[in-house]
Amino acid sequence: MHYGLGDPTGWEITCMLAGHHPADDWAALDSARYYASARLGMRGWHVGGAGRRLLFALIHPHLVPAYYRLLRRLPVETVVLSALPAGKLLYNRWKRQSWRRSASHACLPLPSDTESYLRGRHRQAVRTNLHRADKIRLTCRPVPTNWDITRHALQSGPFAGLMKELDQIEQPDSAVKSWAVFDSGGRVLGRAVVLVDERTAVLLLLHGPTDLGVAHQTRYLLHTAVVADLIRRGVRNLVVESILGAPPGLKYFAARLGYRACRLHAVSARAAPVLS
Repeated sequence: MHYGLGDPTGWEITCMLAGHHPADDWAALDSARYYASARLGMRGWHVGGAGRRLLFALIHPHLVPAYYRLLRRLPVETVVLSALPAGKLLYNRWKRQSWRRSASHACLPLPSDTESYLRGRHRQAVRTNLHRADKIRLTCRPVPTNWDITRHALQSGPFAGLMKELDQIEQPDSAVKSWAVFDSGGRVLGRAVVLVDERTAVLLLLHGPTDLGVAHQTRYLLHTAVVADLIRRGVRNLVVESILGAPPGLKYFAARLGYRACRLHAVSARAAPVLS
């Protein structure tokens, strides 16, 4: 069974407490201890200017210390970026991010094969929903990027302004990849869009249907298809930005998929050490 992904040979295509289930980490982020940090993540990012930031800190004196405590606890995940246009874009984006954003991301280290990703009790929810997707005949495959949908989705939130940077890439379709889930009648139920560098990728969009009868199956199948394709491409890390202030439901979904909250340390491939 290939969970609607087709023949694997036809595809072109580990953060907070070691040994704990990722859900424990997200639960900690939603606890009272980190609630202030989450509020800062949601409200403090868009405060511009030194004077306004100082005023914000004075009005909310408990937020900044709580956020610094979170920064110290989160592990650092090093991601290597190439000299390709996508790698340069991500390197410049993450290197210039302020301390307010530095602990807002989550990373999914990818194994060498899809079977390893799906193995183990921590992936039980993934496997269950893949079986359910197969029963109702959902399929997923790579599709050309729908730039109208992508532009609309990225015009606000953490990726606001990213389209301007993507437009400067000579061939954006070589860096931006898309997938879609289809029902048995060929209707599109969900889409995913990913910015892909040689060893690091960023999930820009993962959108599923509002119909709860197929929503979970669609999202799990869509994400697994993305992971399978990226593994075959040699990608080692899949990043989700701005996860800290996300709703609890989204954090729960991220935990089931294997993401862990972290601070990103971007390294250019030219500066990365050579491993013998």
